[in-house]
Amino acid sequence: MPYCGATLRLWRRWMIVEVIEEKIAALAVEERRARLLMAMTSVGYFTAMLILTEVGDISRFRGDKAFASWMGLAPSVHQSGERTRIGGVARAGLSRYWSKMVLNPYSPLQSINGPY
Repeated sequence: MPYCGATLRLWRRWMIVEVIEEKIAALAVEERRARLLMAMTSVGYFTAMLILTEVGDISRFRGDKAFASWMGLAPSVHQSGERTRIGGVARAGLSRYWSKMVLNPYSPLQSINGPY
């Protein structure tokens, strides 16, 4: 049964995506900072390279709290007078990190679906 033109175009694009993913994975293995990030739970090669390309120079952050806040992974804090309530993750930063760093660890299929 011959394939239609749309199916062939889709297959070719899929092959291009696979080649790009292989290149990203190879770069992540070579990059020392990416290997350090990949040592963390739920951080694969794609997430590590995403963080490195978005962050650039990590020294621009004053500390780990400023970095977590920039990523949207810091807890929300509500203060009124002497009362302080610390809530869950604020989700105020970049949504890409929320899905990769917070939702992925809860996915039981994470190890089956790949290293994202």
